[in-house]
Amino acid sequence: MKDKLLYLVEEEGIYLIHWDFPPPVNGFYYQEASSVPAIVIASRIKDNTPLYTCVLAEELGHYYTSTAVHLPIARFSYAERLNVSRSEYIAQKWAALKLMPADKVRQALNAGLREVWELAEEFGVTEDLVRFRMRIEDYL
Repeated sequence: MKDKLLYLVEEEGIYLIHWDFPPPVNGFYYQEASSVPAIVIASRIKDNTPLYTCVLAEELGHYYTSTAVHLPIARFSYAERLNVSRSEYIAQKWAALKLMPADKVRQALNAGLREVWELAEEFGVTEDLVRFRMRIEDYL
């Protein structure tokens, strides 16, 4: 799946940059009105394929679902925090649905995969994304 996401990045003309972010920052999406969109991912997660895949998918989710720039900044209002939270939720949902489509989740469950770690291994994602995905009830 990582390769398919990288293909989307290339196809959409998005700059993909790796940067030495300190933890816990793993990545972000940014685009100004007249510039080329950019996804920046922490260099330290390049070898952690499930985490890298999830971060890349979420940042692509911002590209496909965001209508404005929602970068967290110091001292911003409650309304701005709500917009950031909403934007993060929508991007993560896009990533979860892209990486774990409903039909594939049903197949995995029917095959007897029940543990979070089993599903994470099956889909090549993090356990956190599996937990998030299972709260989206479209796979039932």
